[in-house]
Amino acid sequence: MAYKGVKAPTAINIRYLTEDIPMSLVPIASIGEQLRVPTPNINSIIKIGSTMLKTDFWKLGRTVEKLGVSGLSSDEIIKLANG
Repeated sequence: MAYKGVKAPTAINIRYLTEDIPMSLVPIASIGEQLRVPTPNINSIIKIGSTMLKTDFWKLGRTVEKLGVSGLSSDEIIKLANG
């Protein structure tokens, strides 16, 4: 009953796609690629979202290069994130 009356989005150009894909999923996939951790399901969502919205979310999103963590190890990334 908690969700009674809550309606689903009526369009595909919504923030769940336009924000979450480039700002959350692309960084996860990009870091995974760098660390050789496969992210096939995330990559599929990025591809489907890019196709649906005719937007290159890989180009738009936060990649390891844009985040300034290109070439860093997992320990180095964790240390950077922890400040």
